[in-house]
Amino acid sequence: MINQDTSRLSRLTAILTMLMARSMISANEIADKFDMSLRTVYRDIRALEDAGVPIVHEPGSYYSLAQGYKLPPVMFTRDEAAAFLTAEKFMQTMADPHTSNAFYSAVQKIKSVLRKADKTYLDSLDQHIAVLQNPFLPVKAEDLKFLPQIMKGIADQKVMSLTYEAVHSKTKSTRNIEPIGIYFASSRWYLIGYCQLKNDYRQFRIDKIISLHLIEESFTRTHPSLKQYLKMTEVEEKTLHEIIIKVKKEDVWRMGEQKYYMGFVEERFENEDVILTFMSPSQEGFAKAYYMYGEYSEIISPLSLKTMIIETGEKILKKIKL
Repeated sequence: MINQDTSRLSRLTAILTMLMARSMISANEIADKFDMSLRTVYRDIRALEDAGVPIVHEPGSYYSLAQGYKLPPVMFTRDEAAAFLTAEKFMQTMADPHTSNAFYSAVQKIKSVLRKADKTYLDSLDQHIAVLQNPFLPVKAEDLKFLPQIMKGIADQKVMSLTYEAVHSKTKSTRNIEPIGIYFASSRWYLIGYCQLKNDYRQFRIDKIISLHLIEESFTRTHPSLKQYLKMTEVEEKTLHEIIIKVKKEDVWRMGEQKYYMGFVEERFENEDVILTFMSPSQEGFAKAYYMYGEYSEIISPLSLKTMIIETGEKILKKIKL
C-alpha cells in the first residue's frame, strides 16, 4: 500500500510539473506519458484540485494552470542535472552558436541551485564527457545561421521566404514556406515545410539555405505535427527489399557498424560463412555501399541487385580503362 501511495504521489508531482512547463496539455498526452487510462487521468486531476492546485479545464479535455499560479523553484536531482550536462555537450557540437550559448546559460542556472556536493559531482563529470564531430560530415556553425529564425517562424506560425540550393542539381530557387518543424539526422539539420509554390510538403537541408527571412503573414492552414509528418513519410517510403549476402567469418568485422546503416536485421552461421540479411528501402543505395565490401562477400539474393552491381561495375571499368 505504501509503495502504491508513493508511486501515485510521484505521478501527481510529475503531472504538476508538466502543467507548470506547458501552457496547455491534453488528457491524452498525460495518459500516454504514464501509460494509464483517461479515467485515471481525470481522477489525478481531481486529486490535484482537491490539494488546492487551480487547474483550468479547457475545451477538448485540455488543462492549464490558472494565470499567475506559482510554486517554489523546482529542485533537480543529481541524475537530472547530469542529463542536462550531457545534452549541453551535444548542443555545443550540433547546434548553432545562439542556441548553444542559450543552453549553456540555462545549464549554469541549473547548477546555481544545486547542493554543493552535486555541483562538485558535475564539475568532475564535465571533464569526462565529449561529443565529437563526424569528420566526414562536420556540422559547421556558419551553415546553421538561420536556425534561430526558423525556430521563431515555427513558434509564431510565420511564412518564411527562403532561397535554396538543391543538393544534387545545384539549381537555386526562392520559395515561400509554411514551416512545421526541424529535425537532426546523419549530421545534418533539416526543415520540413509546406511549399506554397509546389502546394505540397518539402524537405530542405538547412545548410543549403542561401537566404531566409520571415514574412509578416501568418499561415492559418492546418498542418500535421512534425512527429505525425515523419511517421506518415516513414510508412510511404518504406517499401523494403530483402537482401541476403554471404561473408567469410574472418571478414565480417570489415563491415563494422556500417552494416546497420545498410539495413542489417539478422545473421546466421553456416560452416565458415556468415549469412547476413538486410532490409533496404533502396537497392541502388545498397549497391553503392556494397562496393566497399564486394571483394569480401557474395550476393545470394536478389538477382536484380547482382545485375545492378555488374552493370555499374562495367560502367566504372569503361571510365578507368587505361
